[in-house]
Amino acid sequence: AAIRNILDGWLDETNSMGGGLTADLVIITGKGLNSVSTPVLQEITREVLLEYGIEPQLDKTNSGRMIVGIGDLLECFGKKSWR
Repeated sequence: AAIRNILDGWLDETNSMGGGLTADLVIITGKGLNSVSTPVLQEITREVLLEYGIEPQLDKTNSGRMIVGIGDLLECFGKKSWR
């Protein structure tokens, strides 16, 4: 819900947040050390971002973080493909 709220806020034309996109979005999901199989939050986060047409990348230095590049955010913001 938090990721959808952030992305929808950026994509809402009446909201001024969209003009503030200046850097990569870093989402802390944790490494899933207590997950039975795969990290649950990472899978759910990835699924939500894919709904927006965004493919997140795992941080190469910290597997508990997902990164969405500024270019992907600006492309998503420009297309508004699901509206």
